[in-house]
Amino acid sequence: MNNFFLYRYKDLLLDAYKRYNTPLYVYFLDIIKERVSNLDNILRSYLENYLVAYACKACSLLYICKYLNELGLGAEVVSDGELYIALKSGFRKGKIIFDGVSKSDSEIEYALMQEIYSINCESLDEIKVISAIARKRNITVDVGLRVNPKINVHTHEYLRTGSRYNKFGIDYEEIIRNIDMVKKFDNVNVKGFHFHLGSNISSSKPFIDAIDKVSKLIAFAIDRGYDIEYLDIGGGIPVIKDKKLLHRYLSPILESIKEKILDIGDIKIILEPGRYIVADSAVLLTKVNYVKKVDEREWILIDAGMNDFIRPALYDVYHPIICLTCSSNEKRIYSVGGPVCESADVFAKDIELQAVKRGDILMFLDVGAYGVSMSSNYNSRRRSAVIAVEKGETKLIRMREEFKDLIDKEIT
Repeated sequence: MNNFFLYRYKDLLLDAYKRYNTPLYVYFLDIIKERVSNLDNILRSYLENYLVAYACKACSLLYICKYLNELGLGAEVVSDGELYIALKSGFRKGKIIFDGVSKSDSEIEYALMQEIYSINCESLDEIKVISAIARKRNITVDVGLRVNPKINVHTHEYLRTGSRYNKFGIDYEEIIRNIDMVKKFDNVNVKGFHFHLGSNISSSKPFIDAIDKVSKLIAFAIDRGYDIEYLDIGGGIPVIKDKKLLHRYLSPILESIKEKILDIGDIKIILEPGRYIVADSAVLLTKVNYVKKVDEREWILIDAGMNDFIRPALYDVYHPIICLTCSSNEKRIYSVGGPVCESADVFAKDIELQAVKRGDILMFLDVGAYGVSMSSNYNSRRRSAVIAVEKGETKLIRMREEFKDLIDKEIT
């Protein structure tokens, strides 16, 4: 989302602040639609049999999920709660994938009851659990095996999920050694393979390396009598706004799929983008409570905290900040902090902004992924309201929490 676009909506954003107060998340649905369209156009030029399963963890708001369902996407979920939201959003059961590194028995049972497309298993023991639960219900279930391809990627340490020492997936060698053992579970059909390398992966090469490695596994499994129906390559596409650059990023991956996977047979390709679809579709509005100086550092203290938007504290990342109401031409160096009683509750250090005063409205950019979905009630702070904007019209899609919401489930 560029500054020009935002300033087109400056009056709309300030009106939203006056109506709904701050902190306030604002989602622009037209941007989400454009991201989905750009991705689909490229995939369609390379693939015939594919599914884009939106990673609900990025933003699991019911309204956003419903919108993505209407755009024709499937859903990738990692908990029974996300599965519940996906079903409530209208996603077809045959287009829902259940991932997750440590699924509980109750989560597995809930997924089996919903008859979704597939469950991607993270361990051989998980297959045993699925088989036992399925046997009690006298049903047969389709699963995939999540492979840990042991491929490192250049991204934040916390965002790597397919390298050697991560907790995710099954060792490639373990699958080779135990592939025949899986056959003894006669109520479990291994229909696919899955890998997920991480999030915000800047290069195509790790995908190509993983596809090459997993293609050999698919061929091996087919040779051992398995009817492999799909390959799920996970998510990790960074936020690439330009269509030509997106094509340049994806084309080597898709060429590799055509060469290594589709030559084996008519295998469905599943992608699980989350961040790419929603990250730059939203902004967070926040009000300046105070401006003060501590030693040589000038602080802007705002009403949004790390409970509202934890990514800067958790990942030490900077999200661009714009002042919507500043009128001065003077530039100053500020650090930006929130109200939470933690020294980690800092959004930026020593950045240049127009001169800011109490009551000004700041805007954080690119907060659509893992902002709302990771927000919390830490410090007993009420979670913010959320609005959606489509074709210049605003709609409240989540109310600001009230005090009673903080204790609603407690028993005294």
